[in-house]
Amino acid sequence: MKINIATRCSNLAQIQADIVRKMLKEKVNLDCEKLLMETIGDKRQDCPIHKIEGKGVFVEDVKQALLDGRADLAVHSLKDLPVETSDEDEFELIAIPERGDPSDVFVSADGVSFYDLKQGAIVGTSSLRRRAQIRELRPDIQVVSVRGDIQTRVDKIKTENLDGILIAAA
Repeated sequence: MKINIATRCSNLAQIQADIVRKMLKEKVNLDCEKLLMETIGDKRQDCPIHKIEGKGVFVEDVKQALLDGRADLAVHSLKDLPVETSDEDEFELIAIPERGDPSDVFVSADGVSFYDLKQGAIVGTSSLRRRAQIRELRPDIQVVSVRGDIQTRVDKIKTENLDGILIAAA
């Protein structure tokens, strides 16, 4: 028997799905294929996530694949799931693999540490929490919204002339 795992197209999402695929193969000899999904959150790179209308901008398309039978299960980052679900939501979390490093990391344009950045440096992040933390630690830093998968964000350090970005270590 082969089952389909719905997941986002991002490299990180695919790595997470591959971890689950490997676990299912090793533990219950189940063959799985990935069904790659491009979500509203992936498509709408023109504005910050918190300004996109609707809940679950990274999960609605994945949920639809489950509902219409294209997928048998989904693998998704818990950080992208809405905190509250509706009573009508027929989905539930059935497994949570071991968590990766929960820390944030600063990726510098030129090897300078976060605390040694020049006055008025420009740092990118897509997270409201990280934005607030940056402002608390270094009110002089200009924070800009940077979205995309990990490689896209790293590339934006050069293409958008940033001094660095703050991202999840995992």
